[in-house]
Amino acid sequence: MARFPSIEASQTSFLQVKHRVSEAQFGNGFRQRFGHIGAHRRIWHVKFLDKPVADIARIDQFLDRLSGSAPFFWHPPNATIAQFVCGEWKITPVNQALASLEALFIEA
Repeated sequence: MARFPSIEASQTSFLQVKHRVSEAQFGNGFRQRFGHIGAHRRIWHVKFLDKPVADIARIDQFLDRLSGSAPFFWHPPNATIAQFVCGEWKITPVNQALASLEALFIEA
């Protein structure tokens, strides 16, 4: 399995946790909520800000090669290494030498 390039993410990266919960409401006002199997999703909003253009190109090529479906190993800030997929990212040029990349890494 592929391993994400060793380029450190910016400190402004953050983790979002989502639980898929369904709710049933009954005529008497009673509500029941229930979770689903595998409904816990961890999504990292990863930012690589003001990095050399060559580093941003390496990340872009790596993610493009995996086509958003193949998982890869990545070490999130202050967390343990895990498998992620990424099907969405954007690149913003800063100047001729620097660029930024923002991506959504979804735990596989």
